[in-house]
Amino acid sequence: MLASYKNNASLFERCMALIDKVFPGCKAMAKRGDEYGAAWSEVSTPFIIEEGGAIIAHLGVIPIDFTLNGKAQKVAAFHGICVDPAHRGKGLFKQLMGEAFDYCAGRFDSTILFTDKPELYFSFGFKVKEESNFVRSIKHNCAKVDTLKILNFDDKDDLNLLKDFLNNHIPLSKHVNVEENTLFILNMLDKPCYYSKDLGLILSYSVANEMLTLEYVMAKQKVSLEDIAALIPNKFNKVSVKFYPDMFNDSDFTPVLADTDGKIMVLDTFEYKDSKFRYPEPFRC
Repeated sequence: MLASYKNNASLFERCMALIDKVFPGCKAMAKRGDEYGAAWSEVSTPFIIEEGGAIIAHLGVIPIDFTLNGKAQKVAAFHGICVDPAHRGKGLFKQLMGEAFDYCAGRFDSTILFTDKPELYFSFGFKVKEESNFVRSIKHNCAKVDTLKILNFDDKDDLNLLKDFLNNHIPLSKHVNVEENTLFILNMLDKPCYYSKDLGLILSYSVANEMLTLEYVMAKQKVSLEDIAALIPNKFNKVSVKFYPDMFNDSDFTPVLADTDGKIMVLDTFEYKDSKFRYPEPFRC
């Protein structure tokens, strides 16, 4: 059944009771996100099945703005798909998937989802879309001065700065670009988010075994990989980019099959046929 969180204060809590039972930690994440203006309930349309006042099955739909090969698309992301263990085997999963597909028809260009159990979705027409990280050599012996600041979401000024960047940055890529502010904040709750005043950008990165891994770059003007690397207070000789790197000179990168936390699954209507694909990490759901 299609439902709505508007004018129904208890529905979200009842949905989260089930979702957190199946996916522990989701309730706490949603509560924290709400404190930072990233309310799950404001972006997700729920489909539910109830019994005795309890939600026993749930599927949420989040609209996501995509750019794929230069073409703007509105894509529906199915998320939080779950059935209470005591009620499995009754066809509830199939029922909600059918209702959600009917809702999305005519509203969205395509549908995606993320899962660690892709076999559950093959019969609905979903296929795994393989993702690549993009690797190249780049020698760096540590920044002379560490000018990067870790944003503190509990600091009002830092949070407002992040939201300003979310609303006013240039596209990450012309090949694969994703925009959805709530998902970004929810995914970055437990990851360091760095700000460079000098370059006017926000980035997420890590360094291990002399490899710089760039998860995301959010900038208001074009920046080079060399300028970004110069900010990092660590030594490395390679970089791995977890997004399509056409904002840099992508011809220098070698695509390497990505080991992701869950697979992205797409329908045939997902209009991206290039063999090199990467969904930006901070927008997974």
